[in-house]
Amino acid sequence: ALEHATHHKLERLVCLRLIDMANALIALDRLDGAHERLDNALAAALVNQDHPAQFFIYHARWRARQRAGDLERARLELAAAKYAIRYVDENCPEAREVLAASAAG
Repeated sequence: ALEHATHHKLERLVCLRLIDMANALIALDRLDGAHERLDNALAAALVNQDHPAQFFIYHARWRARQRAGDLERARLELAAAKYAIRYVDENCPEAREVLAASAAG
């Protein structure tokens, strides 16, 4: 799917696929690979001004930084996700997770 989306210049699909791959790597504790994919996805989302994708990328980066024990960077990613939440449905699981974490403070 990533290869097809890249070949046909479907930037949003490229971002979403990279996020899916990163989330799978986070679940497997393969954080270096997750960070690399999320960095690539974020670069594409910023260039294309894809704000909803940016939210999901910041959410995944927050989870990855938390999992790695990098709490300072995790806080920064959470703040970025909280800012970008305006571009997604606040009832999606990721948005609810960000809101709950922000409220817990």
